[in-house]
Amino acid sequence: MAGPVSVLRSFIRDYFTRECVVDDLPLASAQDTTRKVKRRRTRSVAPSERFVWAMLVLIVALAGLVAIEIAIVLVTGAVNDAILIVVSGLVGALASRFLEAKR
Repeated sequence: MAGPVSVLRSFIRDYFTRECVVDDLPLASAQDTTRKVKRRRTRSVAPSERFVWAMLVLIVALAGLVAIEIAIVLVTGAVNDAILIVVSGLVGALASRFLEAKR
């Protein structure tokens, strides 16, 4: 059974894998009259392992900071502005990456 880290890593890798169309195929020879249309191939391009680990660290940091912020609110009754600023920055970074991946 896979642990939560490997499940999250595989989700990130699958989500950010892109399909690219490769048009750089050699043209058919002059004798080959069976192929009238150029063939198109697709190739899957997976993100680098460094990118996957960076996204994983961002998600874990976001979860940790949200947990700390909840604990501070429960204990003191006040919102810590510094942690809230960092949480909003992490949410912005993650949202931009996830939205950028599907354009």
